[in-house]
Amino acid sequence: MKNLVATRLGILVCVSLSTVMLLQGCALSLDHWKGKRKSTLISTWGTPEKTISDRKGGKILVYNRTPRETNVSYLGNYTPPTRRIGFYVNKKGVIYGWKELPLGKTLYK
Repeated sequence: MKNLVATRLGILVCVSLSTVMLLQGCALSLDHWKGKRKSTLISTWGTPEKTISDRKGGKILVYNRTPRETNVSYLGNYTPPTRRIGFYVNKKGVIYGWKELPLGKTLYK
């Protein structure tokens, strides 16, 4: 009986910790791009939907994405993008930030 209680408690702790780590990972999921090269981003994410000036001499690479970063729903139906992600790239081609917004909002900081 003690083993069963200990096993259930262990599973509960693992699930709780996994949930916390997942939520933290979602919030910080794009921070790892800071300091990376523009070419690395493009080779991973593909060609941006558009590129605009960041008004500081650099560029903003704009990607349209759905929350799961795909345009196909679980039923296989096309779903239009629901948000925009802008990666801010300095003159040297290094990413210095990013911003995520619903479609229709400005990417300027």
